[in-house]
Amino acid sequence: MRSVMKSKPVFLPSIMQNTTLAPRAALPLRAALPPRAARLSFRSTLLLRVALSLFAALSICAVLLSASCSISDDKSFKVGLYESGAPLVFMEDKRTMTGFEVELANLISDRMGEKPSIELLALEDIPAALENGSVSCVISSLEQIHVIMEKYDETAPFIEYGTVIVKLADDGSIINQYSLTGKQVGTTIGTSAEALCEEFLKEIFFDLRKYDLPNQPFQELWLKKKDAAVVDEFMARYYEKNDPQVYKILDLVFQGRQYGIRLSKTISEEKAEAITDALQEIKTDGALSELYMKWFDFDFTPVSNAG
Repeated sequence: MRSVMKSKPVFLPSIMQNTTLAPRAALPLRAALPPRAARLSFRSTLLLRVALSLFAALSICAVLLSASCSISDDKSFKVGLYESGAPLVFMEDKRTMTGFEVELANLISDRMGEKPSIELLALEDIPAALENGSVSCVISSLEQIHVIMEKYDETAPFIEYGTVIVKLADDGSIINQYSLTGKQVGTTIGTSAEALCEEFLKEIFFDLRKYDLPNQPFQELWLKKKDAAVVDEFMARYYEKNDPQVYKILDLVFQGRQYGIRLSKTISEEKAEAITDALQEIKTDGALSELYMKWFDFDFTPVSNAG
């Protein structure tokens, strides 16, 4: 059987029984605390000092970053490109930009020994970019782009091409421009190809549809909504190379033309000369020809006015 211990009553000394506790406000610990206003002032001062320290640190970082960017900009080759789609400038995926003109810009900058910086420009922003110097130059193979850049200086040409007629590969009825009679034909607005179609219409009749983008006539031809397309030769070579079972180029080339790199109004003589020298180098050593063969299976390197 478990035993239970009984606690004995505790008797306090009489001196403690008669003692009255001091009011809480009179405790020495409480009296030693600083007034509320003083505590707030101390906290505010501490926070202010921390904020000033952070501001100073951020300012130093900003200065260092600015200096770093300035150094980088001095070695930057700023190229403006128009995102016209394949094969010139297009997004291979959400993060990767590619195309003939993208690779040309990288090739030239590599020969210049400078870091490439590519800026995609809307059609209406191209003249302003060349005027204010936000880009060093603009590279474009499209005739309609050069029309709006004609007042700006140009290097020696990097491309030479003409206008061609493209038909469906299994269509044996079209052998020349006169075979377009009664056909559905597509072309691109603002090009020599459009002007050539207007010349054809003076002698023969066909249904002509004009498109804004250079790849649209090929899409319509692939869908068999058109019988033929009158287009820039380099575009035709690209589509025939990639879909020879769909597209066939007639052995006729009209209206040969050449285009160079357009230079910014504010570009320095040294930078302009470096671009010109790099372009001449890749034309001479065959690197430009290799790039053309990769994208078009045809060499558009100019054979005249080589620069």
